[in-house]
Amino acid sequence: MPPGHADPPPTTVNELYDAAPVGYLTTRPDGTIASANGTLLGWLGAGGDELRGKRLQDIVTAGARIFYETHCAPLLQSEGTLRQIALDLRGSQGRRPALFDWRRIDGADGALIGYRVLVVDATERRAYERELVAERERARQGAAALRDSEARFRAMAEAVPGAVFTCDASGRATYYNNWVLDFTGLSADALLGDGWPSMLHPEDRDRAIAAWAAVTRSGDPYEVEYRIRRRDGAYRWFLGRSIPARDSKGRLLGWYGTCTDVHDLKTAKEDLTESEALLRMVQEAGGVGGFVRDLRTGEVTLSAVDQRIFGLPPGTSRLDREAWSALLHPEDRNRVLLEIETLAAAGATGRQSEYRIVHPDGTVRFVEAQARFVRDAQGRALRCVGVHLDVTERRQREAELRSLNEALETRVQEEVAAREAAQAHLAHAQRMEALGQLAGGIAHDFNNVIQAVQGGAALIERRPGDPDGVRRLARMVSEAAGRGASVTRRLLAFSRRGDLHTEAVNPVALLAGMHEVLVHTLGTGIGVRVEAARGLPPLLADKGQLETVLVNLATNARDAMAGNGQLTLAAAAEMVPHAPGARHPAGLKAGSYLRLSVTDTGAGMPAAVLARVTEPFFTTKEHGKGTGLGLAMAKGFAEQSGGGLQIVSAPGRGTTVSLWFPLAEGALPAAAPPSAPTEMAGGRGRRGVRVLLVEDDALVREVTAEGLEAEGFALLVAADGASALALLEEGEAADVLISDLSMPGMDGLTLIREAQRRRPRLPAILLTGFATNAAEIAIGGAMSGAFTLLRKPIEGRALAERVAMLLEGVAAGERRPG
Repeated sequence: MPPGHADPPPTTVNELYDAAPVGYLTTRPDGTIASANGTLLGWLGAGGDELRGKRLQDIVTAGARIFYETHCAPLLQSEGTLRQIALDLRGSQGRRPALFDWRRIDGADGALIGYRVLVVDATERRAYERELVAERERARQGAAALRDSEARFRAMAEAVPGAVFTCDASGRATYYNNWVLDFTGLSADALLGDGWPSMLHPEDRDRAIAAWAAVTRSGDPYEVEYRIRRRDGAYRWFLGRSIPARDSKGRLLGWYGTCTDVHDLKTAKEDLTESEALLRMVQEAGGVGGFVRDLRTGEVTLSAVDQRIFGLPPGTSRLDREAWSALLHPEDRNRVLLEIETLAAAGATGRQSEYRIVHPDGTVRFVEAQARFVRDAQGRALRCVGVHLDVTERRQREAELRSLNEALETRVQEEVAAREAAQAHLAHAQRMEALGQLAGGIAHDFNNVIQAVQGGAALIERRPGDPDGVRRLARMVSEAAGRGASVTRRLLAFSRRGDLHTEAVNPVALLAGMHEVLVHTLGTGIGVRVEAARGLPPLLADKGQLETVLVNLATNARDAMAGNGQLTLAAAAEMVPHAPGARHPAGLKAGSYLRLSVTDTGAGMPAAVLARVTEPFFTTKEHGKGTGLGLAMAKGFAEQSGGGLQIVSAPGRGTTVSLWFPLAEGALPAAAPPSAPTEMAGGRGRRGVRVLLVEDDALVREVTAEGLEAEGFALLVAADGASALALLEEGEAADVLISDLSMPGMDGLTLIREAQRRRPRLPAILLTGFATNAAEIAIGGAMSGAFTLLRKPIEGRALAERVAMLLEGVAAGERRPG
């Protein structure tokens, strides 16, 4: 030791011992711990005195303790020294891998006094060992996977019915599957390396070699067609393809390729080219132009013939959407474009249409197009492929033929019209002859009426002081006027015209009368039965019109039964309840009705006919045997009368036509709550009801006004339509309008229409003495609900009753629910 230097103090040695990067401990011969340095205590998370007296097994994990007791302790007793024993410490922060070294400590006499133990932290070493083991396992698995991949590739390559090959990065062949060897008859040694061109056709060899050399330098995919010699010496066309294989860093590893036999496809293409040439010749000969329209872009490709059809210069084979649309005639353009879009979207297989085109020089031509849609797997239309044919000359010939046909039809119509006119003149002459035969009786009746009216009026004028006599004479005059009305009705019956007259009709008596008529007129093969219980309430309708409707229905039923079957006429009272949201099949409102039905056992009607059978002019009968108006008129009549119509029919099950009519006075209780009693019918409630009377004949106007005033109505009188409208516009009150039909200037129909435009829902009565158009006017007013028609002459009391019934009907309609 150099002079002047002293040994370090013992405390410094202890500090170095405690701060050493390894752990130290001493144990007694029995294995208990005598001391430990600070590093080991820190790993274990223990204090300085906590380990004294504990055994080494207490500071290691359970697995390490077992290994120590079964392996280390026996060896330590026999050997006295152990090195690099891996045991895991049980520390405060979990398990810590460590390596233990034991050294024996002997006393002066050579006896064992304990062990000095060195503990090294093996955490990083243990992790490295695990990673090394994992890396070795991955390498093993990768090698196995590579072997499996190569085996699968070879298996797949051998299973492919074509050529499969591999090459190294330089382009030298390293593998050919057995298919190549079998096809060419060459050995693998002859083809591997640079021997593969030997199987190519001499004319293709240099081209294929040059293309392969280029891609091996560039690393691009390889695709070349060439011919390969079969073992029998024949050559077939193949498509050779090869793609580069690279590692994760992009370095070229080699090439994988195939050779696909395309000989048949190439031959088919050549055949197709020849066929297309023949097709073009056929199209040229027939003047048929072909086209392809791309439905996504609108671009149209035209054949040479199609270019001529559209008047385009040669070589104009492609047109965009706008150019092609411009060739369509302006009046046809939208139709054609919309037709293509609609059919393509609807999944149609094709289209056929005819339209006009306009050449660039302005010439208009007619073309016929026939096409089919080409669709993808999802059904979307991709292209429209078809042909055009110029049909201008054909259209001209058709127009000439149509003109000839029209001329012929005109001549036929003229001949038919002349024949019908002759028949009409004959019928008119026959009617005039019959009317002449009636004229004597009609004149006699009117002379009697005039005699009675004139004589009675003269006697009344001379007897103002004889009330009883005046009343007797007035009754005689009224009876004479009634005979005059009867004469008018006889004339109307002869002309088969009449007016509507709503009245209470007994359904039982009505059907009984219809039975008497029909049982003798429908034929012996038709049985007629009536089902109507006694005591049914009367219905409200025009009896004459109702009888006509029933006769028409019975005639239809006879035709449906082909002259043999059973016809049933039935009547029943029916209540339609008030049901919010519900709709009656015949469109009836809530209330009480009388239902009439006509049922046959005929063939019945299919649903398509049943849906249209009430349309005007719709008929299933032969031409000339039906107008198609019968059921339409029946439906209109029933609805105008306040009811409805329903038809139930099915093929083979016959037909039932039901008509509903409202009940007349004294009928069953209505569905709605009864209103307060009215005195209108008796006259006491007519006070306060104001009637606007319009009549151009002063005498008729005066008599009619006095008759209504005598019945309790208040009157507002006008001599023409303009004056009546002026009163309404001045605000004059009017509860009902009564107008003559024929008046100078504005007629009654126009007056009612204008008055109801100013006063909606104003009830109206139209009076007429004409028979020629009364029925038509009545039907028109009834169908619209605008007015009621009455025929002159009519007594004041009868007119007052009709006014009262009209107003009560309006009030009931306003009270009716629904």
